[in-house]
Amino acid sequence: MAEVTNEAEGRLVSLTVSEFVARVASTAEAVPAGGSVSALVGASSAALLALAAGVLVHRGVADAEGLRTRAEALQTRLLAMVDADATAYHAFLEDKRAPNAIMRMADVPLEIAAACGEAQALADEVAERITGSIGADVRAAHRMAQAAHDAALELAEANLPYVRDELQRDQLRGRLADLRG
Repeated sequence: MAEVTNEAEGRLVSLTVSEFVARVASTAEAVPAGGSVSALVGASSAALLALAAGVLVHRGVADAEGLRTRAEALQTRLLAMVDADATAYHAFLEDKRAPNAIMRMADVPLEIAAACGEAQALADEVAERITGSIGADVRAAHRMAQAAHDAALELAEANLPYVRDELQRDQLRGRLADLRG
C-alpha cells in the first residue's frame, strides 16, 4: 500500500502514457481511476488550446498571448488534479469515516469539472480567432473538455452518498447543479 501513497502524492503525472494507462487498467490498485483520467483529458484539452493559441501568437493576433497563458494555466491546474484526485481517493480508502477525506474525495471531481468548463469556454474564444486546419484541434479540445467535465460530474454525483453531513451534501448538490448549467 505504501507504493500507492507515493504515486498518489504526485507521481502519476510523471509516468509515461503507457504506464499511466496500464495503471488505470490494473485492478491491483484503486488509483488512478475516473477522476485522474478526467483531469488528464482536461489537461490534454488545455494543451491543445495552448498549441492553437501559440499559432495565433505566431500569426500576430493581438490577444493571443493572453489566451495561451490561460490555456497553460488550465493545463497546469488540471495536471495537478490528476494526482490530487488520486490522493483524495486514497485518503478516503484509508479512513472512509473521516469527514475531511470524504469531503475532499467529493470535492476534487467538482474542481476538475469546473476547470474543464473553463477549458470549454476558452476553446470557444480560441475558435473565434483561429483559421485553418488547427481549428479541428480546437474543436477536439472543446469536445474533450466537455467529456471530461461530464465524467467528473458523474463521479462527483456518485460520491454524494458518502457525505454524511446533510448541509455539506446539499452544498455539493448545489455546486453540481451550477456546473451542469
